[in-house]
Amino acid sequence: MTLPRLRRVVQRSLVETLRAVDDVLFPQCCLLSGTPLLTGTSRISGISDAAIDAHPPAPPPSELFALLARHFDADDIALGCVYARFAITIGSTIDAAIHALKYQGRTVLAQDLGKEVGRHVEWMDRDRAHSYAAVIPVPIHAARRRERGYNQADHIAVGVAEILRAPVCTNTLVRTRYTVTQTQLDATHRAGNVHDAFCVMDRSIIHGRHILLIDDVLTTGSTLNACATALLEAGARRVDAATIAAAV
Repeated sequence: MTLPRLRRVVQRSLVETLRAVDDVLFPQCCLLSGTPLLTGTSRISGISDAAIDAHPPAPPPSELFALLARHFDADDIALGCVYARFAITIGSTIDAAIHALKYQGRTVLAQDLGKEVGRHVEWMDRDRAHSYAAVIPVPIHAARRRERGYNQADHIAVGVAEILRAPVCTNTLVRTRYTVTQTQLDATHRAGNVHDAFCVMDRSIIHGRHILLIDDVLTTGSTLNACATALLEAGARRVDAATIAAAV
């Protein structure tokens, strides 16, 4: 073994040893439960399997669609089906993970949760899960991307697409105007805030095809429905949506 190669092997071994010692002395804590978490011991970065499995699941698609329908006239609903993996209720803890991937740059966490969403969609309806021609993340405005440095939905979509074996199309749908955050708006103002805020850049990718939209949270569905409307108007055959969590 050459000296440079030996040096690299020793350095790598030292780094791995230090990481192992650090995990023992200063273990990472689960984002949901706060319990110590050793690196590499769970399927989702930063969250224990026990905490994930114990968290309340979101309602099935039929119930989510009924919740969505409360905020729209029947003729205005563009989404065909809505999936969500977890429920956001009083006392639920998934909010901490969503905050981390949205504002703290936890891209690996976003991808891992995306895989969890993909497995959920596949479990709910395997045939439909593998019918999507493209997985499209809900876009953020270019100015907000510069502020934040990334779009969390892009990374969630990567995880979903890996499970469903479909391509991720991040530049097909764009947000054409800067909108205020939806967090503090009621249902009526949410819909108005995102009305005509999205545009399809390449119709050939979605024309006549089934599309799956990806976002972090389903609240009233205003943003997802506005995206679906733009995709249908551009020629998509059907648009469904999947999120990490849903407010129920």
